[in-house]
Order: sequence, then structure tokens, then C-alpha cells
Amino acid sequence: MAKNYLTVKSFSNDNRTYHLTRAASGGHITCTCPAYAFSTESPKTCKHIQVYGWKLGERKTATLTVTVQMDNASFTDGAGELENLLGKVAAAVEDGHTAGALRDLNGNTVCRYEVK
Repeated sequence: MAKNYLTVKSFSNDNRTYHLTRAASGGHITCTCPAYAFSTESPKTCKHIQVYGWKLGERKTATLTVTVQMDNASFTDGAGELENLLGKVAAAVEDGHTAGALRDLNGNTVCRYEVK
């Protein structure tokens, strides 16, 4: 059985948290954030539900786009480097990031990702 309550951090203020709740009988997830309160979508939604809803049993499909700069001089093992980058992207997405870039030790962008 999936959880029915989850506390998540605000994406814009690390000192603020919100609560996602799903009734024990299932149904739609609600959030205590202002974006959810003012949502005009039906059913209401917010970034917190879109990013963390799966932890409460929400089954939605998202598209993850990953662009990798494979000609980076630091890549000595293409397949190994790609596996490493995808692992880092997966961890970032699980932590709630919906877009970002990964950089090598010199600060060069080697990978960009976006979840829609």
C-alpha cells in the first residue's frame, strides 16, 4: 500500500515545506502550497505533485530529455561516463529537480536534462 502523506521542501525557499496528501481510499493528491490553492487546472495540481506524486502512488508519465556532450576531453570511457551521468540525472530528478546541467571538473557543461 502506498503512503498517503508526504512532506516536501519548497522549490523556491529551503526554509518552507508543504504537505502532499492522498485520501486513504485513493483519489487525487492535494498540496498545501499556494500554487495548488490557486491552480485553475482540473484536477488541481502543482510542481510538488508533478515531481513527488509518484511517491504517493500517482501514476503519470513524464518525458525526460537528456543531452550529453560526448566529445568532452574528460570522457575516456564513453559507455562508463554515460552510465555515470545518467545515474546523476536520475538522482537529481528523484530529489525534485526538473531541469539542470552537469559539469565536468573544469566547469564545462557535459549534460543537460529536463523533465516535462
